[in-house]
Order: sequence, then structure tokens, then C-alpha cells
Amino acid sequence: MQKNKILFFTPGVNAPASRFRVLQYIKYLKQAGFIPTVKPTVPDKDFSPRQLFPKLYNFNKWLARVISLFLYLYMLLNRMFDVLASIRYDIVFLQRDLYSIRQPMLEKLLSILNKNIIFDFDDAIFLQNRKKIARIIQLSKHVIVGNSYLEKFAKTFTNNVTVIPTVIDTSKYHLRHENTSEQVIIGYVGSSSTLNYLSNIKNCLLYLTKKYNNIQIRILSIFTGTKFTFIENSVYIEWTPENEISEISRFDIGLMPLDDNEWTRGKCGAKILQYMAGGIPTVASPVGVNSEIIQDGFNGFLASTDEIWIKKLSILIENRELRKQMGIAGRKTVEEKYSVEVNFPKLIEVLKKVENKVK
Repeated sequence: MQKNKILFFTPGVNAPASRFRVLQYIKYLKQAGFIPTVKPTVPDKDFSPRQLFPKLYNFNKWLARVISLFLYLYMLLNRMFDVLASIRYDIVFLQRDLYSIRQPMLEKLLSILNKNIIFDFDDAIFLQNRKKIARIIQLSKHVIVGNSYLEKFAKTFTNNVTVIPTVIDTSKYHLRHENTSEQVIIGYVGSSSTLNYLSNIKNCLLYLTKKYNNIQIRILSIFTGTKFTFIENSVYIEWTPENEISEISRFDIGLMPLDDNEWTRGKCGAKILQYMAGGIPTVASPVGVNSEIIQDGFNGFLASTDEIWIKKLSILIENRELRKQMGIAGRKTVEEKYSVEVNFPKLIEVLKKVENKVK
């Protein structure tokens, strides 16, 4: 039996969409008899002049931007070569888009060379460029989205849509050891672009740090090139793929505050799922899939106002046993609904549909 070769176009090696929606499945695809190849747009998610050359940017931002421009052009050329190579593959899995240009020129070229395209997106990227995303959907044989909000948009242009949530490889996350210390760590993990959401609960956390003398605010993100500061005595940890899980496992309580708008309703709750997979109780804004993942009071808490944030965080700070019970319930939720093992058959089903169309 001939093995199908799949070409994955992803945004970047460390982009959350790539890590949670593609890279976690690679070993399972190989075991299922597929031959996957992954081609990221960039080696890292953050590729702005400020991120690439923080010292040079502060010294001479124009020089940093000129150098970055040449790198962008180099990556665009590489992307074009990758698109040309797509003709050698049976299926193409396109995540978000091929490159950050306004028109879907590369996607149109891709569809000429290989018509067996699966398009995957896990954010409301159509708000940034509706015409481009709509056209990519029309060029694709099947579309995978991360939630029902995104599904509604995709079904405006095609009926071939499957919802596969963002998932966690539960073999890498384990229930945290019970914290015997009196200190309670309230933690947040997220890209630098999401740090602004923390400002929504800054006053709540500031109040709690004054009310309780045993809590620590711990933030795991990419701070290089940013000037982000939060509450006094907060601990800032530079995120890396290697330290992510171990640092999250230190949290006693996980946070996921969000604005409530069209963009955030398209998010897929990766932070919550990471916390839950590690047995960490979570308090989150009741926005989008957050309200689907969390059963308020059972496997986490939902909070929509400052008063509720303070109340529910206080309950968890004061009740070690509740943190444990809620953490166990959260872990079970991930295992039953949001694990790689549970959702991999859905991906296989989509691949088989496209495979049959190929034949």
C-alpha cells in the first residue's frame, strides 16, 4: 500500500498554532502510515525587528528594519520554492496562510500545483483580511477549524468543514505534585501579544497581593524586546519550548483573562488546556470556548467582573483541597475531550476524505 505524503505549511516552529495543531500529531501520523513534512514560514514565531535585534533596534531602528526586510524577502523566496515543491505531495495541509501578504497569490499558485489542500485556522484571522481567508477556503478541499465560532464563518464559503479543537499531548503533562508550601503561585502563560489581557485583572491581582502575603504572580512569556511590567514583585520568566511545561507545573492557579470581542471569541483556549492538563485549577473570562471548556465551579472558575475575579481567586488561594479537586477534574476534561489521542481520529477522517478525492 502506497503511503500518502503530506506537506504541512505552518506559521513557525514555535507558533502556538503549529505546536498544538500540527507538531503534536506528527508521530501519530507516521504510525498511521503517512509521510509528513513540515515547512514553517519562519524558525520562530516572533520575527519583528524588535524581536530579532533588540539591542540594534534600540540603537538604530531603521537599520534593524532594513536588515529585517531582506530577511523577509529571503523567507518569501523560500516559501515560493516550498510551494513549487508541493506538486510532489499527495495532500497539502495549510495552516493560516502561506505568507503575510494581503493577496492570496501564493495560495492560488499552490492550488494550481496541488488541488488537495486542507486549510486549518484557530483564530478569527478573517477579521484581519476577510477577502483573502475567504478565497483560501474556496481554494481548499476541506477546512479544519478550532471551534464553532470559526466554523460558522468557514461554512459561509464551503460545507466541507470539520471542527477539531486545539489539543494537548497528555503524555507530556502530569498532575502536579501537591504543594506543601504556604506560598500560592498564580501564573499566566502566553505570547507577548497576549500580555495586554492581564491588564484587565491588574487591579484584582493588586488587591489580592495586599490581602494575602503568601501569593506570587508568575508570568511566562517572551519578554525580549518588550518593556512589559506588571504588579510589583511579579516574577517574569522568559518562555522557551524547553521550559514551558516545567514552569507551568509550578503554578497553583492558572489565569486566562480576555476581552470580549470578535477576535477573542475565535480563540481556542490553549492556555486553559495547558493548565488543566497539569492539574492546575483555572480562572478565566467567560469568552468563546472558555465557557465550553470550563464548567464553572467543577473543573475551573469563570469570572466576568472584578468582584467575581477577586472572589473566585480568593476561594482557590484559601482552599488547597479545592485546588486539588478542581485540578483533577480539569485533567479529566482534557483527557476525555481535548487530548491528541481523542482527536487524532478526527484528523485521520479528514485526511481520508481528501485522500478519496485524490483517488
